[in-house]
Amino acid sequence: MTLDKNILSVVGSFANIGGSARANVAALLSTKRTSNATTWNPGVVTTVYSLYGIVNNIFIGADFTTLNGSASRIRFGTILYST
Repeated sequence: MTLDKNILSVVGSFANIGGSARANVAALLSTKRTSNATTWNPGVVTTVYSLYGIVNNIFIGADFTTLNGSASRIRFGTILYST
């Protein structure tokens, strides 16, 4: 997990989080009373094991062989965070 201001980025093995359908990677708008999923939905289709965020780049490690349609992303890649 990473926290940037009030956005909590999470990874793992899930289909729903924060009241929305999200596959394995999600960003939650965290407030004192709730943590609802943001509109960002990268749709990673395998379990994600690691996450590191720098500005709008989310680096993830997982058992994928493609990411964002690129076959050159084997087990590690970057996805752009935007809302």
